[in-house]
Amino acid sequence: MKKLIAVVVALVGCVSLAADLRWVNWDGDLKAGTASNWEPAQVPQAGDNLTIFYNGSGTKYWHNDLDIVYGHITVVLTNTSNTRVDFDQKEVRVTNGFSFVGEGGTFYPRTAITGTGEFLVDNAGGTCYLPTSPTSGRVYSGDFMLKRGQLSPSAKDVLGSESEHGKITIVVHKSGNSPIDFGKLATSGSGWSIYNDIYYDNTSSAFAFHHDHQVALRGTVYFTGGGGTFQGAGSTTVPMESYGKWENWTPEGQAQHANTIHL
Repeated sequence: MKKLIAVVVALVGCVSLAADLRWVNWDGDLKAGTASNWEPAQVPQAGDNLTIFYNGSGTKYWHNDLDIVYGHITVVLTNTSNTRVDFDQKEVRVTNGFSFVGEGGTFYPRTAITGTGEFLVDNAGGTCYLPTSPTSGRVYSGDFMLKRGQLSPSAKDVLGSESEHGKITIVVHKSGNSPIDFGKLATSGSGWSIYNDIYYDNTSSAFAFHHDHQVALRGTVYFTGGGGTFQGAGSTTVPMESYGKWENWTPEGQAQHANTIHL
């Protein structure tokens, strides 16, 4: 019996709960692996959830010098004037999603962000860039939720591949029948093939999907009603090809209406 109790105690001691850490020091060495940069003051461990908050002006670098897989990372920018946070050094890997939130500013990672879980962009007036993954076959395979602000991936494989990808939901916020803010997926460069299924939640006309070169949609586009328009190109001279299916989609609690699709 004593041996059994000892084994149970040993197993309980091995259980590690994820910590929630908040970045508090933009005046130090700016390294993730420095305990004094966090509250509570400890070095992040695998599975920990990080909140990186910045309300100043100018560009700040966050150095990911840890070779671990985090749980969830949230980047919060609250100053709309000339605010930018850049990630660099090691690839940022997560298992429970990534969030870019706040009220403006620019998030510019110089290293890849890969992993699973929902990738949320909910920053009014903000832009979230995503760089090319440095390792072949390493993509962000979770779902994308674009509520406010712009997601600007640098290459098609950042969003996913034919064999490994989530869905992309684009949400439009409105006042009456006029859009007041919306998520936007902005692509640039030629040869894009987007394999993600796209859920476009729009009940008023809005320009929510923009690209500067030819884009091939390989997945299914689920388009909700309300008389809205899926605007597929920044210029009528830039075509969008759809190799997948177009289907009406009615979010819970909404009535289905006729839709207009502009390619």
